[in-house]
Amino acid sequence: MNCLKHSSAWTKVSVLLTANTLSMISNSLSTIAIPWFVFELTGSAIATAGIVLAGQLPNLVVGLISGPFIDRFSARTVSLFSDAVNFLAILLIPLLFSLNVLDMVMLGFLVFLSYS
Repeated sequence: MNCLKHSSAWTKVSVLLTANTLSMISNSLSTIAIPWFVFELTGSAIATAGIVLAGQLPNLVVGLISGPFIDRFSARTVSLFSDAVNFLAILLIPLLFSLNVLDMVMLGFLVFLSYS
């Protein structure tokens, strides 16, 4: 019986570590791919820097206001919500681009949401 509890705990930890690893890999790839995409699309270093800045702003904003949300809704809930917003924002970038409706302002907003 004790062995089953121990095995279940390791399963939960391994699932958590796997999910965290995949999330970190995808975020790292996005950090490289999005500015590259912007530079290829516009050829402008200023536009690329603007998108990179839009990706860094959430570090400041979210860091200041995340504590009360975590206290109110739990760290797990806030983390799941944040990952869902990140997923949808990143998913919308190629979708909106393929529909020819993606502009730099919208891309900046999506990048901001994806790093929140």
